[in-house]
Amino acid sequence: IVECVELLEVHQQALRALGLPIIGTDFLAMRPEDHTMFDAAAMNPPFNKGAECHHVLHAAGFVIPGEKLVSVVYRGVVSRRDGPYRDLATWLERHGEIEDLPDGSFAESGTMVRTSLIAARVCNGCRTGSCWR
Repeated sequence: IVECVELLEVHQQALRALGLPIIGTDFLAMRPEDHTMFDAAAMNPPFNKGAECHHVLHAAGFVIPGEKLVSVVYRGVVSRRDGPYRDLATWLERHGEIEDLPDGSFAESGTMVRTSLIAARVCNGCRTGSCWR
């Protein structure tokens, strides 16, 4: 079962056309305790002033401990150590790994932003954030 959270209406329409349900539009407003835990999460969050950090760490609270979260992120996300970047870097050190994607990976979508892929196994502390704070 695949469930989606998407803010933009045009992307919601495309997902629905594929037969995928939209369970929310504002991901950061969703609360893990209001949802069934997921076996995995795959994400392409917004890249804007650390927004991807907030989205990834929030998503970790929705995944069953021991299972995997994968996300595309801005390539410089772990080299920064300020604000939300610090929390994400700490979380990744404990839970996962990061791999740089080839330059131009999303050129077909109209962006040349340099990106990385993170993959992590969540823990019991991810639901509350106690594992990175």
